[in-house]
Amino acid sequence: MSPTAAQGGLFSISGRQWLILLMVQLSNMLFGMTITLANLVLPQMRGTFSATQDEISWVVTLNLVATAIATPMTGWLANRLGWRNTMFFTVLGFTVSSFLCGIANSLETLILARIAQGLFGAPIMPMGQAILLATFPRHLQPLALVMWGVGAVFGPVLGPILGSIATEAYNWRAAFFMIVPAGMCALVCIWFALADHTQRTSVHFDWIGFLALSVAILAAQLIFDRGQRLDWFDSREIILCSVIGTLIAARGVGNWTAFFFIVQLTRIAPRFAIGAGLAIQAIGGYWMAQFDINLTDSGVFWSNFLMGLGQSVAFTPMTMMAFATLPAHQITEGAGVFTLMRNFGSSLFISLSILVLVRSTSTNYARMTEFITPYQKMLMLQGLPEPWNPETASGLLRLSNEIQRQAAMIGYVNAFYMMAFTAAAAVPLACLLRSAARGR
Repeated sequence: MSPTAAQGGLFSISGRQWLILLMVQLSNMLFGMTITLANLVLPQMRGTFSATQDEISWVVTLNLVATAIATPMTGWLANRLGWRNTMFFTVLGFTVSSFLCGIANSLETLILARIAQGLFGAPIMPMGQAILLATFPRHLQPLALVMWGVGAVFGPVLGPILGSIATEAYNWRAAFFMIVPAGMCALVCIWFALADHTQRTSVHFDWIGFLALSVAILAAQLIFDRGQRLDWFDSREIILCSVIGTLIAARGVGNWTAFFFIVQLTRIAPRFAIGAGLAIQAIGGYWMAQFDINLTDSGVFWSNFLMGLGQSVAFTPMTMMAFATLPAHQITEGAGVFTLMRNFGSSLFISLSILVLVRSTSTNYARMTEFITPYQKMLMLQGLPEPWNPETASGLLRLSNEIQRQAAMIGYVNAFYMMAFTAAAAVPLACLLRSAARGR
């Protein structure tokens, strides 16, 4: 091996490896885009199909459920069909499903297309990880995973941006149609990049375990996603609406910043990198928990910058150490389990955060309304704003809206505290990770 290759530099990557990296990045980006894309066009789809919020929510919920259920099949499919066939047909099915979402003429058709999108898209990310880890030498794997992370990170970031442009210019259907050309480009890359990876292996599939796991994931997902009605999203919280483009941009900048040093840090001290990344996320979450109604754009941006930075700092070494002790023939199965736990953990934590937000908001609203009585001396002060006059119906309504706003802020703060404490509690666990022996 040449000195340049031994150092793991960019110039040691072959043309075939660049093509594989491009294929994996493009496929991951497309899958990531659809995660945030559907949430963006949800109100427009609801209007098109005259659906209630509870009905339109199945467009998102069943897609997540289908993705979680299909992910454990990744290793078995890769062995039975080969890498090229697995990637080609999953991306093909994903692209066709995206097209069907765009032409759907009923809510039922749209939901079925979204289920198919989740089923076909589930193996894309774990397969991409496995292919990179198997085709790149160990000294190039951190660099390959960081570059792979560009596609994984930019998918959810680009989804709302490009989707909003397409929706504004045409309609919500264009947001799904724009996936099709890029999906076709990914298919061409897959066909040529994986031309040498068509071998198949006959592997027994544990149907009993798969069905048991699927039922458990389905039940848990539906419990947490459907436990409360979707009137959560009817909240008139101006704060969230006014800073959400800021949130996406801040996290993206934080993700990008980590790319400048995470490769070297992963090679030198992976455990420290994981612990530091989790600690940075804990600091960012605690900062967000100090917000109040008068929060500033600067506070929102930098706290979310820390969240994005911490996520990227922890993710690359965490992925490396997760696969460091696995033999080559188990990498695909490991990637499937790793992605399953990541997707399920993310959706579970989101559901718990929403639960904390809703319960905290309703509880604090009930407590604060107890003080709105004709005998409350504070309401008799001369400095009370005239629109808050408790002796008129309009005044009571405005008071109710303000209490709702304050209660919701407390709910957000509690959710941020949970996020910070969860990340902080995971920091000591980084010390328990075991690396593979040197020279392996």
